[in-house]
Amino acid sequence: MKSKLAYVAGPYSARTIFGKLRNIYRAWRAARMLWRKGYTVICPHMNSALMDSAISNDEFIKRDLQFVEMVDIVFLLPDWFKSEGARTEVNHARKLRKKVVVLDRKAARGA
Repeated sequence: MKSKLAYVAGPYSARTIFGKLRNIYRAWRAARMLWRKGYTVICPHMNSALMDSAISNDEFIKRDLQFVEMVDIVFLLPDWFKSEGARTEVNHARKLRKKVVVLDRKAARGA
């Protein structure tokens, strides 16, 4: 059976490099849990980790929306609403009638 393609959305940016690394790690933990549950996962936090100067943030979001168009389901980290990019991804997913699921804190930790 073909696995469902999932996307992880949540904050990436932060005021410090340590905050950014924490956000990347949180997304990684959620992605790892989803892989273990049988999903094929796109985790943009890992795909372009620390490549901030490669292209503009707007361009990253524009390209991430292409991933949202391809997936079956979008999983949101618990603090997704704090991220302008994640809010844009959610709006795009809903417009496309994609399934959107907010992970609770325990699930997002991979527990």
